[in-house]
Formats: sequence, structure tokens, C-alpha cells
Amino acid sequence: MSAHPLEFFPGQFGQARPEPQRPGLHLERRKRTRVAVHWRAWLFRKNRSLAVETVTQNLSSDGFYCLAEAPFLPGERLMCALAIPTLEPTGRKEERRLECVVRVARLDCSGERAGVAFHIESYRVVVPDSNAPRMQTDSNG
Repeated sequence: MSAHPLEFFPGQFGQARPEPQRPGLHLERRKRTRVAVHWRAWLFRKNRSLAVETVTQNLSSDGFYCLAEAPFLPGERLMCALAIPTLEPTGRKEERRLECVVRVARLDCSGERAGVAFHIESYRVVVPDSNAPRMQTDSNG
């Protein structure tokens, strides 16, 4: 029996076996697996009341990537709220909020909107109060 039982399951438990590097391809630098999810996100700068609204392109356990029209600076810290869609046992669609402190890890400026990679420094999940009035959102943007 192997002393390393996880070697039989390289794609599970957050441990991915690195692919051999091929000529002309870059080596993946991310430590965590990313999932292509499109969740609404609101980014808040310190001392500003307006949020920058965007949608995630992908997400991992320690960060996310999105396209944004607002300029950001590498290393800048912001507050963020991510809308996590859920399906309740009753069949009703709900949203949970992930409130987090994020830091700009990388910028890709090539077009009208900049690609921004955010590192999640801390977070908390906010479960909606079933007795609270429901917030209505405009589905047109």
C-alpha cells in the first residue's frame, strides 16, 4: 500500500498534479483550482458610498477574477460583496452574500474594461433573515 494515498486522486482534495510544461505555453501559477462562475459582485472603496458593480469570471477559494470599468491600483484594498446563488430545499432560489476584504493582486489592461484579479483576505457569509423584507433587484442591470 502506498504511503501517499492521495496520489491516486490528483484532481481531488484541492491538490492538482502539475502538467508537464510544453514549449510555448506558460506554467500555471495559481495554487487553487478556479471555477468559471458568473456571480454578481459589488466593490466598495474606503470612504466612498458608490459601489463598482461587476460579475466574476472565475473564482477560487482564495480569490476571483472579473472585468471592471473602474480603475484599480495593484495592492489596493476594498470591501466586496458577492451574491452567491443557492437553491433552497423548498425549490425557491435564494442568494447568500459573501462579504469580504479583497486586495488587487493583478491587472490586465487590454480593452475598454480591465481584468482584475482579487485576493480574498478575509470573509464572512451573510445568511438572509427570513423575517426581513426581501430586497428587489432590477434584472436589467
